[in-house]
Amino acid sequence: MTTQRRGVTPVCREEALANAVPPDLFPNSVGDPAAAHARSDPAALAPALHVAGGAVLRYGLVAILVLFGAFKFTALEAAGIEPLVRHSPLLSWLYALTSVRGASDVIGVIELLFAALIAARRFSPRAAAAGSIGAVAVFVATLTFLVSTPGIWVMVPGFPLAVPNATGAFLVKDVFLLGAALWSAGEALRAIHRPKATATPA
Repeated sequence: MTTQRRGVTPVCREEALANAVPPDLFPNSVGDPAAAHARSDPAALAPALHVAGGAVLRYGLVAILVLFGAFKFTALEAAGIEPLVRHSPLLSWLYALTSVRGASDVIGVIELLFAALIAARRFSPRAAAAGSIGAVAVFVATLTFLVSTPGIWVMVPGFPLAVPNATGAFLVKDVFLLGAALWSAGEALRAIHRPKATATPA
């Protein structure tokens, strides 16, 4: 369909509409193949997944340290960790300095302190790095219980390898907590040397 006015060249309505709107005014329109590809590309989720994963690792680690650190102040937990600590070449000396409850309290204070330092990442990467390195030492020490504690590995009929008992199975989780502490330490150390303009605390 065309329109005719005196002194004006007839113009198709479709052409007039196309010329009236700049082609880059709506770059994310449905007809834009590049925009459609970006929306459907799974890699576009990578930054958000990275941030979410880091938050789960860091603050999950903090929560576990707080929970079991506070639990160390109870008589039940003090008695529960005694066989582990007493046979540990790294921690048995605590009983030469204090009681069973006293040693458990000391461990609890240390765990709560490291949790607080790690939780301070947004305000102080240096504090978070120190707390994370301390947590690495804690989990390395607890994982040695798997070797130093008598009877923690048992044979089960029908299976050819020794497996950890209930206490040992509980300690195995520290492998993953050690990984979280190592990640937290590395991330915080990188943030210390990263330019402030590009730092993105989590």
